[in-house]
Amino acid sequence: MYATGRIVKGGYCVLGKLGQGGMGAVYEVQKIKTGDTYALKTLYAQFIDHPGYKERFEREARIMAELTHPNIVQIVDYNVDDVPFLVMERLFGMDLTDRIKQAGFLTFKQSLEILTPVVYALELAHNKREPIVHRDLKPDNIFLCNDGTVKLLDFGIAKVLKPEGDTATVLTMVGSTMGTMNFMSPEQARGDIDNIDQRTDVFALGAILHQMLSGKYAFDGKSMALVLHNVMNENPIPLAQLVENVPSDVQQVIDKALAKDKSDRYPTAIEFLANLQRIDQGMRPAPSSQNKQLTPRTENNHIRIQTTLDSLSSASVSPVSETHLQRKHHKSRAGLFIVLGMFAVGGGAAASYFTNTPPQFRRFVDDKIFKRFRTKAEKVPKLEPRPKPIKAEPKKRSRPKSRRSTRRRYNKRGSRRR
Repeated sequence: MYATGRIVKGGYCVLGKLGQGGMGAVYEVQKIKTGDTYALKTLYAQFIDHPGYKERFEREARIMAELTHPNIVQIVDYNVDDVPFLVMERLFGMDLTDRIKQAGFLTFKQSLEILTPVVYALELAHNKREPIVHRDLKPDNIFLCNDGTVKLLDFGIAKVLKPEGDTATVLTMVGSTMGTMNFMSPEQARGDIDNIDQRTDVFALGAILHQMLSGKYAFDGKSMALVLHNVMNENPIPLAQLVENVPSDVQQVIDKALAKDKSDRYPTAIEFLANLQRIDQGMRPAPSSQNKQLTPRTENNHIRIQTTLDSLSSASVSPVSETHLQRKHHKSRAGLFIVLGMFAVGGGAAASYFTNTPPQFRRFVDDKIFKRFRTKAEKVPKLEPRPKPIKAEPKKRSRPKSRRSTRRRYNKRGSRRR
């Protein structure tokens, strides 16, 4: 659609084509003023006049402009007029699909390193005031940069969950199937858009993890109809039958994420990740009743804290140890009350002494008791500073007089001898 060297609205020069998809293509462009390179995404000509696709394209630009996260591709500029396009940061690397094809399958640790930043990016979208559901999570939309950064791409069919009572129109028509067949949830496969929420993305995360660990789709078939049937009715082949050296508890986490009924899945993506990290640390995944709903952070500290809380809550406490703790608590309280009582009695005695005691008795007490302490303090001699020792000056050694010096050089009158 764009030839090399063409100048696009906004001052961008097309350098070449990077790739293409079902609805549009991506080009490498250069900002003429600054010389910086970006990726420009545009629609094919046959979709430009279609109001639904154009509105969807504009919505993607608006959503991605609102989501600022180091693991979400950043939007630099966009245009929704005659020829709509998005200008995004230029990424260098490969997507997760190419990585799986290159390696065959990934280890559990490698898969966890890739999924962790993806989950953090999703949690930012899920925890917006109007939550955003991606709805098209797949390895093609997870980009692995050469510097080790993982980027989440393509919010083109994302759904904004409106608050209750909001009558805003939703672009996806009722009964339509949106998403990629192998990774969509059963509610997506049925076209039930009213049932789509954050747990729809959790289902896709489970399917992605299955493919990373096995190298094969969790749900596959020879036709689209067969794939949709497997998504809605069948369970994926267990990992133990496909690969080796995968922790057995990982299958339990994947099965829960891929539950057909969304109420049986993990309620949040961060909870799905927390259970995987428990397995990585050598612990068993926590039961669903003990999982806590968390919010995303830039650091992994909240997951470590949640893991510790889960392990403590799952540990059984015997009645004997509980009674012992209660006794220690009562003893410490009793000791505190005793100390406070002693302070109260002492303060009351001092107050009554100065208020209710006759002056004659107070004078007698002052003379007989306190005077002794004062006189003792007065009798203590003050120590004077020790004088510094005087250093004796060293004696000067007298030189012996020579015989010539003893002669008398002057006469009695004071005149010098000749």
